Amino acid sequence: MKSAPLVPELAAAAFDGLDDHAITHAARRDVLADHAADVRVPLRGDKVEAPDVEELLVLLAREELALGSRPLGVRVSALRKIFYDSQGWDAFLLPGAAHAPSPYAHQPLPPHEQPSGMVRQLSLPGGHVLTLDRTETRAVDSQGDTPAVALCQEARLADGAVSDVGHALCGLDAAFHPDVVGLPGLVGVRRNVDAVTWAGDLGSWLAEVQIQAVAAGSIDGPTIDRLRVLMAPGQDNLGNLDAFSLQPWLEGQPAGASVVERLRGFYLGSAAPTHANPRGRFAGAALRLGLGRLQGDAFEREATFVPRATSDVAGAAGLYFAMLVAPRPRQAYAFALGLARNPGAGVLVRAFVTSLAKAVRDEGEAVRT
Repeated sequence: MKSAPLVPELAAAAFDGLDDHAITHAARRDVLADHAADVRVPLRGDKVEAPDVEELLVLLAREELALGSRPLGVRVSALRKIFYDSQGWDAFLLPGAAHAPSPYAHQPLPPHEQPSGMVRQLSLPGGHVLTLDRTETRAVDSQGDTPAVALCQEARLADGAVSDVGHALCGLDAAFHPDVVGLPGLVGVRRNVDAVTWAGDLGSWLAEVQIQAVAAGSIDGPTIDRLRVLMAPGQDNLGNLDAFSLQPWLEGQPAGASVVERLRGFYLGSAAPTHANPRGRFAGAALRLGLGRLQGDAFEREATFVPRATSDVAGAAGLYFAMLVAPRPRQAYAFALGLARNPGAGVLVRAFVTSLAKAVRDEGEAVRT
């Protein structure tokens, strides 16, 4: 996602007197507050069509075997790169994993397969017009074909829920290669494990909401939820949380341990989390996120988590927007800086925490019954 000069350019925009106040204000305007009561963040994917997770694990096992005796962390990175790999991941989100091999090249989808609205024009105050490009890519082999494993990223689990295992691998890779992203506190995220999972998805959702609101002059609840389905669907959110739930399954493992066998144990083993046997999947994720334990109606560290998470999600929104524009005129940075201060990030964070608290309570009830 990152071009090399992005961070210094953002810093210059902030500290050298960027004067596009109307643009920054448009990006900062809170359009979510009026819809806060209706904002939901589902933590369970319910797609009708999805391959079984066993199918994905079999294909991932073949990919891991081809990687040979490389260390555990390198194999996690290589498996992640099947699903997410670009210059930006190596230079910006996970620079510590840049040395890991890429099993496949990534090429843009053909124009007829690109989702609608990926390339569009955004008119900003002052008559400025930016071209936004969110062209999607996919893995291809040496023959130019998409490997089967890349088509099984979203998989159905034992309890029927659909999880994006590619997102889980992103979070695991970041756990092996911790770093900051961008300029935390200005336009950035404090931990890349959050940036490549839940905070990044909520941030991209926030950015798309604001883009739509500026383009149309307003936004309604159904449009906000449609953008949620595009940027932060339930299967992505479950995969994001699985990244945190899975971390103990890989910590302390020898360098030669199998990534896929650890995934298999988590998703399909006798201790696999299901509705009937949740094993604290969501409670464990909450601990790893920094929320602590659920105590009554709130997490023990919720009061400190929410403002920090709000800053991270807003920062992720600003970074997401900046990466949509190339080359980037100063007006793009003005909008990114405004997004990084958008109070609507708090609406999304509180909805996320509310959903997670319910999930923790539900799995507690399942254990007791």
